Amino acid sequence: LTTMTTNTTEMGLYTSLFITRCKSTFNLTPHDWQVEVGSELIKSNLDAEPFRHLCVRPTGGGKSLVFNTVADVLRGVTICICPLLSLGADQAQKLLLKSGLDPLSITAFHLDELSFSAIGKLKAFFESDAYPSCNTSIVLFASPQAISDRFKPFIQFLIRRNVISFV
Repeated sequence: LTTMTTNTTEMGLYTSLFITRCKSTFNLTPHDWQVEVGSELIKSNLDAEPFRHLCVRPTGGGKSLVFNTVADVLRGVTICICPLLSLGADQAQKLLLKSGLDPLSITAFHLDELSFSAIGKLKAFFESDAYPSCNTSIVLFASPQAISDRFKPFIQFLIRRNVISFV
C-alpha cells in the first residue's frame, strides 16, 4: 500500500508538471489521455527507465502537444523523425508559433532545411560553455534520410555529447 501511495503521489507530480507546461508554454489545456501519456513519458525519462509508447490518434488529435510538452519539460535535444519533408517543416513552424508565450523555453529546427554552415553553428553551440546553462529545449525535426545520411555525423555528435533527451 505504501508503494502504491508513493507511486500515486509521484505520478501526481508528473501529471501536475505536464499540465502546467501545456498551459504555460503552449496556452493549451490537455485532454485526460494526453496527461496520462505525457506524465508517463516524463516519469520514465527522468527515472531513466526505458519506456516505449506508440501513440495512435487521428490527424489533429493532439499527439504533437504530448510530444512537444514532454520535450519542453525534459530540456536538452529532442529528435522527431518525420516521414515527410513537408510534415517536418510544418511541425517545426507550428512549434515555434505555439510556444509564443515562452519563446525561450523551447525552439525548433528542421534539419532537412538547414545548411551545413547552420549545423556547424549548432554544433559549436553544443560545444560552448553557453550550452550547459541554456534552459531551452531544442526540438530537431528530421526525415529518416537526414538522420541516416546527410546529418549522420551531427546526430552521432549529439549522441557522444549526451544531449539527446527524447526521440
